[in-house]
Amino acid sequence: MSTNTLLSMCVRALGSQGVLKRGASFVVAASGGMDSTVLCHIMRQAARRWKLRLCFAYIHHGLRTEADGEADFVRQLAERMDAEFRCAHIDVRREMEQSGASLQDVARRLRYDALEKIRSDIGAIAVLTAHHADDQAETLLAHFLRGSGVRGLVGIRPLLGTVARPLLGAARGDVLAYAREHELTWMDDASNAKDTYRRNAIRHHVIPQIEQHVNPGLRHTLGDTAHVFSALDAYLHAQAEALHRRSVTTDAYGDVSLAVPVLKGYFEFERMLLFRVLIAEMRGSEPSFDEVRAVENVLKATAGRFVDLGKECRIIRESDSVVFSRKTSLPAAIAVVPGQRVRYGPFILSSQTHAYPPALSAETSREVIDLDRTGREWQLGPWRDEDTFTPFGTAESRRVSDFLASAGYSLRERRRIPVLRGANGIIWICGVRLDAHAALTPHTSTTAIVEYFPELLQ
Repeated sequence: MSTNTLLSMCVRALGSQGVLKRGASFVVAASGGMDSTVLCHIMRQAARRWKLRLCFAYIHHGLRTEADGEADFVRQLAERMDAEFRCAHIDVRREMEQSGASLQDVARRLRYDALEKIRSDIGAIAVLTAHHADDQAETLLAHFLRGSGVRGLVGIRPLLGTVARPLLGAARGDVLAYAREHELTWMDDASNAKDTYRRNAIRHHVIPQIEQHVNPGLRHTLGDTAHVFSALDAYLHAQAEALHRRSVTTDAYGDVSLAVPVLKGYFEFERMLLFRVLIAEMRGSEPSFDEVRAVENVLKATAGRFVDLGKECRIIRESDSVVFSRKTSLPAAIAVVPGQRVRYGPFILSSQTHAYPPALSAETSREVIDLDRTGREWQLGPWRDEDTFTPFGTAESRRVSDFLASAGYSLRERRRIPVLRGANGIIWICGVRLDAHAALTPHTSTTAIVEYFPELLQ
């Protein structure tokens, strides 16, 4: 591939992705290495024709002593090419300690977050990275060897959100030829020569062996494979969205419930695809194949089985559903004054006092209570394991936990139902049942209407 062809390929790629517009701004992710230096040079040539504004961005990971020198190299490169320069520092080690994720995963996430912030700050249309066809081959092979579904075999996407990869159709040899023809200089990252990371081992040993003994055109073959799986993933994602609309319900806490009879009406692969989408939405990161399989196992288990996927996401098998639950609990108890409206988690408790008995309501989210019997010092908060109350309409005292369980509430749901307390004990299991001592009598003179409902419904 000639150097002019490489420039044309980049321009065509950006044009087909809809991001190449006259006068637009771009952030070029520049590490100081050969690939990104070539991309900077190519974009400088494109900038002259398209009146583009460029910003070369170096992300300092704080992991290598060479990083300061690389940042200075990119700064000088930006000066020579009339581009703006930005350097962002990220704390990879601290995030590793907090999240427990691997160094490479944390570095990648923080790096793209930093690039996106720079793009947003300067109003650029896209972030450009210098990934090429060899990177695509290494990524695809690494995902396959690790174990991956369709999404992993898509590899590196030419355009994902605001990140574009205009060199993805070029081989590393083409990039090197361009650098030599234009007499470019760059900085080599010594860690790329080590086999410590899986990707380097694949690059140095696995791919050459496959090309020598199995398929000389492996890089081209893997590029075609990525294209096919990208089209397949787009189709399957549309199918998952349709299944999502038909089978998913979401409560006020953001928990997602899927009816087991509906799920079992689909093929296992369709279910696993939906599980992957839901986990990614709830957790903010793509699940592994093993995590998706774990959810499928929860579906096939008995009620009560669960699996934790990270600190915030729990998948629970309930009697007739599989629930993707955010691991949240009720806030601490708060004081409530009759006639007051308060926010409690994602719910609202509203109360109005009346000097006469109003009409009774059949809705469990709305009750009328006798203020003379309950008093006016209330507290709204979680129930305790030892709490008891006397359900209205009965004369027998029961434990709150037992009553909720017998009413059909799962453990997850029970722990998210608060109680309203007064001087004489529990007044109301909110939205469920009034205590007998709080009910109206023929002698009631002062009442309060209490309501408990999701804030989104107000």
